[in-house]
Amino acid sequence: MTGDLSPDTSVAVRLARLNLPRTGELRRRLLVDSALCGAVLIDLMFAGRADVEQGHLYAAGDPTGFGPADDVLAEIKAAPVRSVSWWLSSGAPGEREIADYLVAEGLWEQQAPASRRSPGRYRDLADPRGDAAEAERNNPRQVLVAADPGPPSAALACIVAALGLGTPARRPPDSAIARCGYGEPMVRAVVDYLASARDTFAHRSERPLQGPVSRALTATRVWLEDRRYRWGD
Repeated sequence: MTGDLSPDTSVAVRLARLNLPRTGELRRRLLVDSALCGAVLIDLMFAGRADVEQGHLYAAGDPTGFGPADDVLAEIKAAPVRSVSWWLSSGAPGEREIADYLVAEGLWEQQAPASRRSPGRYRDLADPRGDAAEAERNNPRQVLVAADPGPPSAALACIVAALGLGTPARRPPDSAIARCGYGEPMVRAVVDYLASARDTFAHRSERPLQGPVSRALTATRVWLEDRRYRWGD
């Protein structure tokens, strides 16, 4: 591939590999989609194609050579200036788009679903889990404790922590975010968004039992929150 990004250097691809369960089935969670979308934005920032100012996303420059990032780059250029959270709430490109890209590149293989109700499965053709040393380096927990990571690896570790991938979800400390170098503003915006979204979902799941009228009012309020969450600026 030509350009500044490739599957080998992309934070989004590394996150997708860590996120793929042993079953090969996609997790189909909105939070995962938002995390992968955020990783693509971080890729764009490391490539010098995107920047964050006062919470808003700006992008310019030539394509990077990495399909998912270039699709988002074109969308950002064509759209009005919007907040980072607006782009993250779209959840695209998410795990399905990244998986399909990797299949098209011959890096992943799509397999038959385990049952009629389950989605298609994927297999990483360069699956590191077949080798003990590689498996250790690609374990989400190992990403969190890697010694002196470079900025892209530090960014990946911050997202893994905020997403709760292979470990209890937690906001990475400011010292960890500061190790992300030029990507720090975008990483900070992404982990803040993931923490806020997780709190929103937890708040909804902890509501006490309600009567019919209360449930109807709650359903309306949740619908409004969903609409604002998905489409609000």
